[in-house]
Amino acid sequence: MPSIAMCPRFLFGSCPLSAMACDFSHSKEHAPLCRMWQKGFCIGATGNACNMRHYYNDVDGDIMQAARHSQRPDSNCTNQLEKYSSPYSVKVLKEVAKQRKEEVDL
Repeated sequence: MPSIAMCPRFLFGSCPLSAMACDFSHSKEHAPLCRMWQKGFCIGATGNACNMRHYYNDVDGDIMQAARHSQRPDSNCTNQLEKYSSPYSVKVLKEVAKQRKEEVDL
């Protein structure tokens, strides 16, 4: 769980304070996961204006695994730790361009 509490008024778009003046967090890192985004409905212009988080982190994997475990009936199976990752990945490409300049007298 996040160590900093999320500003409830910011989540609903009604916090009159700036991020620096408010005692609570205005960062999406601390925001809860958007349920509409999980269902595929919070996209485009709606998604850009949404104050909820639109990406998975490690805490979400733990929570979802615990929820799945609580839904299953107890059995003699051993529990295996499931690897959880976001469907999105970021790949940074760095392009280096060299330019050679020559001066020619005509």
